[in-house]
Amino acid sequence: MGKLPSWRLKGPLDVIAERHFETPSGKRFTVRIGRPRPFPDGQDWLCDYELIGPRTRRRRYAGGVDSLQALMQAMMMMGFEARMSKEYLAGGLTLYGNANLDLPEGPSLDHLPDRPPANDA
Repeated sequence: MGKLPSWRLKGPLDVIAERHFETPSGKRFTVRIGRPRPFPDGQDWLCDYELIGPRTRRRRYAGGVDSLQALMQAMMMMGFEARMSKEYLAGGLTLYGNANLDLPEGPSLDHLPDRPPANDA
């Protein structure tokens, strides 16, 4: 695997929004989205996001032709990754006691098996 570009996921995330969920055991799972910024070549945009939980720590980015598309793509990917996180798959996440995470939906999850029974995440 080659060296990652120097611009990629460098420095602290310039957070513009975040949301906190709870695991069945009451532990916190947080998603954060960063401020969209131009790619170094100035052609397109990128938007960093991160997921932080008891069993998940991930920072990624999405790209777009402008800042709005990069932001929307990052929000969809963040929602998809939250639903694919170890915490969610181990029993779910809740937002204010509700199973609806109120995050944009990305690719369909219909092809995936049902979540296994809850255990302590």
